[in-house]
Amino acid sequence: KTIRAGEPVDMTRRDLFFDRELSWLEFNQRVLEEARDSRNALMDRLRFLAITASNLDEFTMIRVGGLSQRTGLHMDELENDKSPSTCLRLVNQRMRLLVRDQYLCLAALDHELAAHGIRRRRFRDLDPEQVHHVDAFFQREIFPLLTPVAVPAIADFLHMPGLVQYLAVRLASGPGRPRHPLAVLAVPRGLARFVALPASYGHDYIMIEDVIRGFIAHCFPGERILDTTLLRITRNADLEVQEEVADDFIAAMSDVLQQRRDSPCIRLELVQPVGPEMDCYLRRALDVTPRDVFHVAGPLALDAFFSFASEARFAALRAPPWEPQPVALLETKASMFDVIAQRDVLVCHPFESFDPVLRLISEAADDPLVLAIK
Repeated sequence: KTIRAGEPVDMTRRDLFFDRELSWLEFNQRVLEEARDSRNALMDRLRFLAITASNLDEFTMIRVGGLSQRTGLHMDELENDKSPSTCLRLVNQRMRLLVRDQYLCLAALDHELAAHGIRRRRFRDLDPEQVHHVDAFFQREIFPLLTPVAVPAIADFLHMPGLVQYLAVRLASGPGRPRHPLAVLAVPRGLARFVALPASYGHDYIMIEDVIRGFIAHCFPGERILDTTLLRITRNADLEVQEEVADDFIAAMSDVLQQRRDSPCIRLELVQPVGPEMDCYLRRALDVTPRDVFHVAGPLALDAFFSFASEARFAALRAPPWEPQPVALLETKASMFDVIAQRDVLVCHPFESFDPVLRLISEAADDPLVLAIK
């Protein structure tokens, strides 16, 4: 409904307000539009894409986690005339469109980056020299850090940390083994995600998880590997410390952190292609429904591209950094307390310098009359 200027508005009407979760997803879509906008510098667009991925991870852990929890408890309170289960369904549908657009954007950026000599290689596309290079790198840097873990029972999946990449490996059956036994190994987080490759010109690179997948047979000598897939799970992090009833805040916070590690899986991301048997097993192991599974056409954890796009060698493909402007009213040697005692000063970040805020905190830290800084 259109509301005309001056017309009285009943602010208790829920239909006048956007749904909080869906509104946030639309905001993230607008950030993604910056990544798709060809007027922006190429590496800045890649950084915008990475920001949307980081945002979506946090949104899933907190907002989707809270909706999933309320849905599981059959809580029937309404938000904008929608039940938690209805909100969850609508959010899931919108998330799928956003994720689809993220990977379409990545494919387009890959194509444009390749035109500038920056090429993301798949293992199958490596030339002999590059295979030799990554083989040596795998043996020297990666293989000593890999620890394949057999998963004899579904319950063993319950303690996998969230937002960690795993490679799931389905092996051929053998005497005394379950049918098609499964093993998983975590992709080491302490190594750089992007592995540079020798190239005649430009910059070739490969993702570390693709290197591991390419040499996975080294981890299972004598075994026949039927299928592999990269996966990542997201756990519910919408858990809070009840400060008013917590006698020991540190102990209560420790309990919350432990609960986050063991909380239910609310999103399972699988890199395509993935076999139907592996897909079904992982869904049962993590107790998720098809609604919670996102099949993606590219690397997981796109937020890692922020550091890649920020490397010094790609400065020519980024817009010049914005230099925050000085705040004229605060360009004085007088105490910050004296200045703000005379008048209020509005500072707009990041367009204006943050230095005045640091000066204020520094002066407050040295001032014996200051009781607390909040």
